[in-house]
Amino acid sequence: MFNLSNVRIADVKNEVLAGFVVAVSMIPEAVGFSLVAGLSPIVGLHTAFIIGLVTALFGGKPGMVFFTDLAVAVISGVIISALVFAWQQARIRVRQRQVTGDVAVYQLDGPLFFGSAAGFAELFDPQSDPQNVVLDFAGTRVMDSSGVEAIDKLTARYLAAGKSIRLRHLSGDCVRLLKRAGPFCSHELDDPQYYVAEEGFTADDRRVSEETFNPRG
Repeated sequence: MFNLSNVRIADVKNEVLAGFVVAVSMIPEAVGFSLVAGLSPIVGLHTAFIIGLVTALFGGKPGMVFFTDLAVAVISGVIISALVFAWQQARIRVRQRQVTGDVAVYQLDGPLFFGSAAGFAELFDPQSDPQNVVLDFAGTRVMDSSGVEAIDKLTARYLAAGKSIRLRHLSGDCVRLLKRAGPFCSHELDDPQYYVAEEGFTADDRRVSEETFNPRG
């Protein structure tokens, strides 16, 4: 492990400058490798940071990188970067909020499921919003019944605050499952087509049900 007691104060400036140069040179390399691998550039940046950190803390000698240390650094970087990337992709967020007169339009982005339902509720404040609110789910996909329930609860909050709400670009299956928010959904030609996972109801069950009640030909 690197011993800080061997570092002289006079060498700190050179060490910091060397570290800065190496860090800057690694940015395009890390981004390039992540793009070649078909991953987000942020994954490459996280991996490069973890590799440098693990090597600096557990390296055998200053200025040298051993294969064992490099292997541990690479594996650690990949695991941590994958977890960070998955966490970021699992969040739902407001991509844009536009207020025109007494109408506020929210454009949402990200999946809505049991892992993001709590965060979804925190994105809105019915009391401070104008009289009319439009939620655009074009960049969102409702994955399960928890997401459906989150939409119902949010609709109830807006109605309790005396506000008007309209929901756009939800799939037909999602609208079917909504208990409170269903009447406030608009039906448009560019509405997405996807199914929502229900407890005890599989995709095969849904397909058989549709073929039973909607026979072909």
